[in-house]
Amino acid sequence: MSPRLFSLALSLLLPVSVLAAADSAQSRDLLATAESPTAPLAARARALQQLALVASANAVPALAALLADEKLGHYARDVLEQIPHGDADTALLTALPRLTGDAQLGVINSLGLRRAGRAVDRLNALALSDNAPTTAPALLALGRIATPSALASLPPALTRPSPAVRAAAAEALILAAERLVLEGNRSAALPLYHAVRRADVPAPLRLTATRGAIFADVTAGLPLLLELLRSPELDARDLALVTLRNVRGPKITPAFLAEINGLPAPTQTLALAALAPPATEPPVPTVPVSLFNGRDLAHWDGDPTVWRVVDGVIVGGSLAGNPRNEFLTTLRPYKNFILRLDYRLIGTKGFVNGGVQFRSVRIDQPPNEMSGYQADIGAGHSGCLYDESRRKKFLARATDEQIKRLEKPGEWNAYEIRCEGPKITLTLNGETTVTYTEENKTIEPDGLIALQIHGNCSAEISFRHLTLEALP
Repeated sequence: MSPRLFSLALSLLLPVSVLAAADSAQSRDLLATAESPTAPLAARARALQQLALVASANAVPALAALLADEKLGHYARDVLEQIPHGDADTALLTALPRLTGDAQLGVINSLGLRRAGRAVDRLNALALSDNAPTTAPALLALGRIATPSALASLPPALTRPSPAVRAAAAEALILAAERLVLEGNRSAALPLYHAVRRADVPAPLRLTATRGAIFADVTAGLPLLLELLRSPELDARDLALVTLRNVRGPKITPAFLAEINGLPAPTQTLALAALAPPATEPPVPTVPVSLFNGRDLAHWDGDPTVWRVVDGVIVGGSLAGNPRNEFLTTLRPYKNFILRLDYRLIGTKGFVNGGVQFRSVRIDQPPNEMSGYQADIGAGHSGCLYDESRRKKFLARATDEQIKRLEKPGEWNAYEIRCEGPKITLTLNGETTVTYTEENKTIEPDGLIALQIHGNCSAEISFRHLTLEALP
């Protein structure tokens, strides 16, 4: 029996108390490394990354003490975000007034990600000024918390003098609306989407809010869909066509067909094509083929306000900020293959990260997310294999030494993803970083390929030379 199978079998036989004690011992060992002033910085950072999987409330005081550390503070915040205990909220709130700069902004973000209701009054105070660096992060945190008290200050912020503050308020309201939809409260989400649609904010935010309003109430959203299709703006029409593919059905399609005659002839043709059932896909070719034509995003599905083609390269995200994860997906699934591509990731703030999904599916709520394997990119995780929205953990990691040596930050890097049965191999810039064998027989062995830009960052990710070679 392999060591991995032996470990799994043992975990099924041992009492829960024994497993908990093992986790507690592992947590203490990792925390001792993270706190050690003599341990190498890379070892301390790696210990904190691993601690995020096993830490309990007992680790909170030590983690709180690291929040002000310039090199390790963001790792400590990542762990605190994962601890399901009120002590973690207390630690972040206590640290908030004594931190400055990026450390303070990081804590604000963590309070939002934890949906810490106790932080609402403090966040409202930090969002009052039009010029303070805390204003936009505080508004976004309030949007993530999305309680009635957290939402109270967001619609008025849409009329503030500062364009940056108005944009942050719009992003926050979109995040809150998505949270409400996820909780089944679509009627409460609609006014938030409509407030952003009508606000003086950048067009991509208004378009995203319009798309959200359509999905929140498809029948009532039909006039909005037609409005987008009649727009003189190409981005609006593209968004309408993508949206139309996702909302067609026995009720919306007849209603749409009844209204389509008023559209210009070229737009009418595109809309009818979007309504048509997908054609039967040809067999996956067994010779390398390009997944990207170098001109447009034909045969890909994603938000056109996020993804575009610039100089023959697919570009996702924005240096002005990305409020949430976004994915650009293939229209067909793939099973066994070798995927090769080049990527470049640049960023200025937040968790500058992206990835390549494979054997993945879109999920219903939130509709921007995906579930499945991800070849990670950036933030110290390039060359590592993550399980996005499913097991929510790294399945296999490159070594810190490999990542530092192989990756060229801000430049083009070559990625290769090989899937053959249960075996997955990742290669970064010519060197294998991960070889993983899936032992869970319930995991589907095929799915969509997708490109990701992470939320909570100011970053752009670019992809080129995407080729796929099918394997038997």
